[in-house]
Amino acid sequence: MKRAMAIVLSVLNMQFFIVSIVCTALTYRNNQIINSADRTFAYREENGEVLLVLQGAEEVRLRFDERSVKIVQSYKHGSTENIFRMVLFIREYMRGKGYESERDIADMYGEIRLHNILYALGYRRERTGDCDLEYTADRRWYVNAASKAIGWIGL
Repeated sequence: MKRAMAIVLSVLNMQFFIVSIVCTALTYRNNQIINSADRTFAYREENGEVLLVLQGAEEVRLRFDERSVKIVQSYKHGSTENIFRMVLFIREYMRGKGYESERDIADMYGEIRLHNILYALGYRRERTGDCDLEYTADRRWYVNAASKAIGWIGL
């Protein structure tokens, strides 16, 4: 019995160790992307929306208001680089419009990734296709918890 318990604990510890190495590597990659990101943005305003140009002339539609920004069809722009580019632009654009944000970059990144993951899994696609990022935090505690976890882990 003791031997079986020792084997189980050893396996669990090894799995935890491997997961922590992967998470550390992903977080390092994300920090590299943030630190090396170009802070000049090409965008235009059209019919109350902001069209941000991403890599390869790909455009993403953003709808800003006083409390949140909606990323229209966020699942189409799901690469890590694109998501960080959107987050950096959103924070810059908000400051220019006088909006305040209490959320950090990893938290905003995590919520966009959460939307994209849920959309890819087919979960409530009519609600997860567009991503509504509140400037303070999502009203739902479980979305905040999942977003923070995804942001910290670096998924």
